Amino acid sequence: MSMIAAMITLTGLVQPALAETPILLGLRAVGEVWQDPNIATVYGGGRVAGSAVISWRPHNVWSIDAEAAMMRVGEDIGPSISLTPMSLSLCARRGSERTEVFAGGGVSIVPFLDKGESTISGTKLGADVKIGVRIATALVQPTLYPVSTVQGVDLEAFLGRRQHFANGVEDRLDLSAWRVGIGLVARI
Repeated sequence: MSMIAAMITLTGLVQPALAETPILLGLRAVGEVWQDPNIATVYGGGRVAGSAVISWRPHNVWSIDAEAAMMRVGEDIGPSISLTPMSLSLCARRGSERTEVFAGGGVSIVPFLDKGESTISGTKLGADVKIGVRIATALVQPTLYPVSTVQGVDLEAFLGRRQHFANGVEDRLDLSAWRVGIGLVARI
């Protein structure tokens, strides 16, 4: 979807979002490309990991999204880095009966443990922004199973950026990253 179409969708010139369900639960594959050249030199430029997301929809335009992932890069013996990126975002969303575009931003924290020549651990604070799309699938048909708590399953894709702020001791380790993800979310 082009950026212009996304902006038109978010401004409300199309129908309300797909089936109004208060909670989405999902699993994603998220790829990250790290900004820090030192991390890229030792561990490679990025990593793909699984993440879990929950989205609460208190309003037909807004949602509050929480996401957490876990990744480890490196060897058991030798240099390794473990990251647990987490974010909490406020997202605007608009769409039609079958698709929904969302965009938002919020806070990001990444607890980390870097075992190299010396061991460094801490938590990086930053901002997280993203834009994406959800497309309804026919994987669950509530009319066939009216007692099911799952009202539908959507395919979701997003592009995002995590930008960390300098915070003293760990300034030499920048965990800012471009992020891209795809996954399935269940409408509960």
